[in-house]
Amino acid sequence: MIQRLLLSTLVLLFSLSGMAQQDTIFRSISAVQVEEGVMVNFTIRGGITCSGVKVERTDNGQNFTTIYEIEGVCGGLVTDESYSILDSFPVKNRTSAYRIYMGTLGTVSGLIPIRFIDYGTDGVTVFPNPCSDNCFVYFSNPGNDVLELVLFNSTGKVVLEKLLTGTSLHLQSGVFEKGIYFIRVHRQGEEKYTGKVVFN
Repeated sequence: MIQRLLLSTLVLLFSLSGMAQQDTIFRSISAVQVEEGVMVNFTIRGGITCSGVKVERTDNGQNFTTIYEIEGVCGGLVTDESYSILDSFPVKNRTSAYRIYMGTLGTVSGLIPIRFIDYGTDGVTVFPNPCSDNCFVYFSNPGNDVLELVLFNSTGKVVLEKLLTGTSLHLQSGVFEKGIYFIRVHRQGEEKYTGKVVFN
């Protein structure tokens, strides 16, 4: 919890300090979860060039790992130049952040936070699990389809049914009796994913 708060504070501070740089150097920066990992996309404004670019990742706001390095000239003399870098080994089920280091310019972008969700072999993950207060059920839904999530207890009694189009559902443990519950996610009547959550 303290580590997550520290990272959030550092992300805010670095983001604020990097906004002016991003406006003048970068047309856009984003990080999105894809099936293979996290895709970091950035566009350098036309007229901005440097030698060497590093894409770096942190999960604590202090220590950075270089996930990719572009050697040689980056950016273009006239036109915007776009780059897409895949992090094939992102930090799973935690918030981490990415930044762009602009080599010879000595400029670093603000931090781009993202939580990479590992759905595992069942296609569903619950975090935190066991759930003692608030938790989230995450499930894969790249097409934003209408899904039905069913939660039932160890005796098979259905305690929650929800239609969803996103990729997560917030649960409060105080609403449910303590114990093990099972999750089923259906799309158009077909079972797609299964999982379980323990309420303390």
